[in-house]
Amino acid sequence: MESAVHILVVEDSPLQALHLRRLLEESGYLVQVAGDGLDALEQFSRRAFSILICDWIMPKMDGTELIRRIRSMDLPSYVYAILLTSKDQRVDLLAGMGSGADDFLTKPVDPAVLSVRLRAGVRILRLERGLADRNRALEKTLGEMKRLSGLLPMCANCKNIRDDQGYWHQVESYIRDHSEADFTHGLCPACLEKLYPEMFPGKAGALHDKKESVSG
Repeated sequence: MESAVHILVVEDSPLQALHLRRLLEESGYLVQVAGDGLDALEQFSRRAFSILICDWIMPKMDGTELIRRIRSMDLPSYVYAILLTSKDQRVDLLAGMGSGADDFLTKPVDPAVLSVRLRAGVRILRLERGLADRNRALEKTLGEMKRLSGLLPMCANCKNIRDDQGYWHQVESYIRDHSEADFTHGLCPACLEKLYPEMFPGKAGALHDKKESVSG
């Protein structure tokens, strides 16, 4: 994940939004502010944010609905969502988690608690990004293996392989371009004996005797 974490603060109180922005920027985060849920959705459509901090109670769209809408968007990576709330009833917290929130902060926000929660969120996002990268690498490897496991059009004479675009390639080049395999070169016993018969005098003599007995 990038060293600079982008955060969107959604708060209908300009004073509260300014306070949060200052706290976050002092900690090195890159911060944008939205005044309501609709503004937040519009900003998400234009750029990616790693963390969302939104008030629960807002006009036009409350925090839980905003999080639901964001979870339904096709975003490039996971967004860690924190709800700001004065609610502390179990049923309310369960409703917030059901909307897709990852964490809660009670208002007024304690700067020390905010810092700890954000560090935890960043760790989770880094783990998620690492897992996504490994999954992409695995999918690529499986895709290459699948491509190599199908039927390959091969010339019966020179053994070149034809690709999907109709171009012909040497076997080594084709496999090297479509997998992570590489080649070392040597001679198999049959080719070695054929190319260098002087290295196998016993076999050469036996073959000569066999030909003479057949001709006789």
